[in-house]
Amino acid sequence: MKQFLIILTTLFLTSCYQEIDLDKYRNEEGENIVTLNAIINPDSVVQAYATRTYFYTDGHSKPKYIDSLNIELWINDKFIQTMTFDDSIYESKSYPKAGDRVHLRTKFLNQEITATNIIPKQVEIESIEATLEGPIHIFWEDDMVYTYYITFTDDPNEENYYFLRFIEPYFSRPIDGLNFDGEYVFQQLKQQINDIMPGYELNPYRGLPFSDTGINGNTHTLIVKEIDQEGASRYGKKPYPNEKPIKIQLFAISKDYYYYLVDVARVQGDSGISSGLIDIGAAEPIKIFSNIDGGVGIMGAYNLSEKCVDIIQIMEIK
Repeated sequence: MKQFLIILTTLFLTSCYQEIDLDKYRNEEGENIVTLNAIINPDSVVQAYATRTYFYTDGHSKPKYIDSLNIELWINDKFIQTMTFDDSIYESKSYPKAGDRVHLRTKFLNQEITATNIIPKQVEIESIEATLEGPIHIFWEDDMVYTYYITFTDDPNEENYYFLRFIEPYFSRPIDGLNFDGEYVFQQLKQQINDIMPGYELNPYRGLPFSDTGINGNTHTLIVKEIDQEGASRYGKKPYPNEKPIKIQLFAISKDYYYYLVDVARVQGDSGISSGLIDIGAAEPIKIFSNIDGGVGIMGAYNLSEKCVDIIQIMEIK
């Protein structure tokens, strides 16, 4: 019986490797779809990137920018200007404000392409607190655990969407070793993705989106842990550095941008069952959310609140 099972398994694995001719799926319609991407915020003039799509199996070392578009910028239904192209980007001279309805409009090969989004209101980080625990055995015998408490108040009058990110200020890079699993809003995110993609695990390295589901209108404290592997060994008798500056960023984001970022999180963070199924062709590849009418891509909007603190100065040692 064991030999029979091995033979069947070998046959199944062999059948997975077949040459598939995808050229028949090429068509002019797909080649002429414009990818338009614009992430708007009050701290920058309105900008947009326009590129051509490419066939999935073709090699591509860099985007194919389209420099011939007349992209009109409208704010609150008022025409502002035709954006100018410079190197790889279309740029305006206008800074949108919170609450502004920003609309982009253009044509490519007689196909009208439009995108609209509204700049959300800023949501302040009200306070940051931290605790330190360890040495404790998580990965190693002498790991140290920082726990961050970030408090903000959600607006009860509307659905709200956010993105949380931690940055090392000295190097302007994301912080490694973060764990978002124990926080309620990210449990909701994980469940949302698991309903579609069982086995998904959160990957918070570059930050994660979340909604106000379950916390609507409340003052809420986000609880996030950072595991400093072998921290106690690295710092000796004093198991923490003399200073630990950290920048915490809370983005209020538009609903469309949230849907887009959730799809990106699925692509970047999944290590579960569905990932393997996609690899062998037994499940549909993930489709990334788009709100570009007449094309593909994303027009997202955000408003940033951030605080930079030295955790060593504010933390409580357990």
